[in-house]
Amino acid sequence: MVGNTQPRKLSEFRICKDLSMHVIRRILNSTIRGLQGMDAGLSGDDNGLKNVWDEIVVQVQGEQSYDWDTYLLTMTCLIDGAVVDLQRYELEAVWLLTPEGEDWDCENEEDRDVNPACDDEVVNYILNDHLLSKAGGYENQRIRTYLEESY
Repeated sequence: MVGNTQPRKLSEFRICKDLSMHVIRRILNSTIRGLQGMDAGLSGDDNGLKNVWDEIVVQVQGEQSYDWDTYLLTMTCLIDGAVVDLQRYELEAVWLLTPEGEDWDCENEEDRDVNPACDDEVVNYILNDHLLSKAGGYENQRIRTYLEESY
């Protein structure tokens, strides 16, 4: 063990969770980069925000615009594009963290579906439990200025 004097207990849950979080971080990073690569504009051209990610962040931290459904669709499409490219084991590992995956894990083994992992459930989980949460804590000077001027 390099740099760690404490032995780690090997457990299926820890391995699954570590893999899941690695996959989720990869999807979040690519989704945010994609949103940052899209020019701002839905909330107005002269608002000081640089890209769609900035616009999403101010709406999560402030007030949602009438175009919020368009932002949700854009985020969902980007996440979905990453999820469909996952290896099956990556999809299943992330799915086990979803509410549906947790319910499945609590079922009697004889009653479980054999292949229950669902792309849509993973997409919704990453969007609602990770991406929007990350937007709630994200900041930069443009966002701070926009939010200060809005209130």
